[in-house]
Amino acid sequence: MLHSELIESKLFQGLSRKEMWVLIRFYQKIRRNPRMKMKAELRISDILNNGQIVFTYAEAKEYGISESTFARTLKKFVELGFIDVATQGNTFTDTPSYYSISDRWKKYDQPDFKKIKKKRALPPGLGFQKGNQHNPKTKATVTDDSEATVTDDSN
Repeated sequence: MLHSELIESKLFQGLSRKEMWVLIRFYQKIRRNPRMKMKAELRISDILNNGQIVFTYAEAKEYGISESTFARTLKKFVELGFIDVATQGNTFTDTPSYYSISDRWKKYDQPDFKKIKKKRALPPGLGFQKGNQHNPKTKATVTDDSEATVTDDSN
């Protein structure tokens, strides 16, 4: 259950509908301490499965959220302080990422806000990035049947 402080925050109000849906879904996955009243404000310490929350790309896709939208949303949520990545998953080994609900968002515009960037899920050298032969900003040229060179035209 989302609490009023979160719902009324400028950060939450600035989210798109899909982003709001993803955040609500994260909160639905929370297992709360049974001694805690449901109407009481959620404290991070009362989340029994914090750091063990799984929300996969496949699950997001079932609800009509594309992989790219879900990836951007996760990155944004980490940067805004709504969630943290407890354990980064790996597509190649078919292991999911595990997430924690965070309350860092409460200090977002304050000097003591703890900035965290979501780490890349892919190992270095994979994906569309500068220097990768599949990057659209690089050109491959073949000089003869045995030699090929890749040049970066992004500068």
